[in-house]
Amino acid sequence: LLFRRRQEFSEALEGRGRPWLSAPFLCLAVLLFCWAKHAGAVDLELLSLIFLLPGAALLLFGPRFARLLVLPVVVLAFAIPPPGVLANQVLFFLRLSGAAHGAWLLNAVGFTAFAEGTFVQAGPSPAEVIESCSGLRSIQTLTFLAAAWACFYSVRVPHAVALIALAPLIAYAVNVLRIAALALFPESEVGAMHSLQGVAMFLVGIGILALLDDRLRRFWPETNSRANHAPMAARECNTDPRRSRFVIALTALLLAMVCASYLIPRWDDGDAKPGRVRLPNRLGDWQLGESLKLHRQFLGSAFFGRLSYHAYERDGEVISVFVGYDDRRHRQRSLL
Repeated sequence: LLFRRRQEFSEALEGRGRPWLSAPFLCLAVLLFCWAKHAGAVDLELLSLIFLLPGAALLLFGPRFARLLVLPVVVLAFAIPPPGVLANQVLFFLRLSGAAHGAWLLNAVGFTAFAEGTFVQAGPSPAEVIESCSGLRSIQTLTFLAAAWACFYSVRVPHAVALIALAPLIAYAVNVLRIAALALFPESEVGAMHSLQGVAMFLVGIGILALLDDRLRRFWPETNSRANHAPMAARECNTDPRRSRFVIALTALLLAMVCASYLIPRWDDGDAKPGRVRLPNRLGDWQLGESLKLHRQFLGSAFFGRLSYHAYERDGEVISVFVGYDDRRHRQRSLL
């Protein structure tokens, strides 16, 4: 993406640095980096890089160079996985709303369907909208593709904004179609092929995105952005005489961040570490017995900060008790 716009970047290298414009980005990058090192939050450490890049561009080469970096940096941001706390909230919301809209779609086209929680029923057995069918990954991937598309073809700013803003809605709508199809045929072989469904629906989303891009070009025709720039040899060189000082300052800032990563004390919250729940020795007539082996596959994608799996015995009878505990308020691994 950068190589395709190399001529524009080479011309923008002559811009004058803007230290006051770069200061908010660099300060935010440093604060995020220091907090990430303190809390062990890798996602925020990566996010600090997203703010560091435009800050450095503004400091060394000015606004024009920084504007050229915006879309590549947006594309880079999609390489950062969303924090677990945020993903859990979005996932459950998407499952509930996807089930509701899937049932609405089936009723709209003449079928009888209803949604209950994350289940959609349009036949003898209900279909559950599981995490992999929530549409979150489709939304992330299609939005990433829209940003890369806008960057690669150098479309106008309103075109790029519209394309990126509408991509999540397209992905969500396509996923609702997938949920409706699953509700109609919950026990078919096609219904069990989640990966194949995801690929097929993603291809449908790409087709809709391409049609949208074609329509948007009618409102904002693509222009040759290089036509307005004079050849390099014919223009006056406006190299910023302060740039060497800015380079030294930026290098010193980066070295300070490297040193800080070793010197900042780490946050150690013992309560958030996985451990055992202490069960009482007696529950009525039941006596606490031996610890049972827990098959991790049973937990699926569920995470528990503390858990316990024990047997209770009474007059030759045995029952098993599983207790899983997690507190979502323990969010020290992320500012969220």
